Amino acid sequence: MREVIVIGSGPAGCTAAPYAARAQPKPLLFGSSIFVGGSLTTTAEVENFPGFPEGIDGPDLMNSRRAQAERLGAELIDDDIVSVDLTGEIKELTDSEGTVR
Repeated sequence: MREVIVIGSGPAGCTAAPYAARAQPKPLLFGSSIFVGGSLTTTAEVENFPGFPEGIDGPDLMNSRRAQAERLGAELIDDDIVSVDLTGEIKELTDSEGTVR
């Protein structure tokens, strides 16, 4: 059972995962089986991200965000969530490999 599961490997997910990794042991970050990294992976130039006054290539930015999340202890899975059950006390997410709680 995981304390923290993040769905989505775009900018928000790749920001949440490192913060969660600092506070919890091994959070799980689900990306996508096809479109990993969100819409920034198709952006040629990101000009409004702090720390890059000259801008940065979208895929480079997202690759570094994912690497940081992994370095801090997040586990990254590039698979699609096919169902979510939030009704019970223990929440369940299912991907193509099985169910995560």
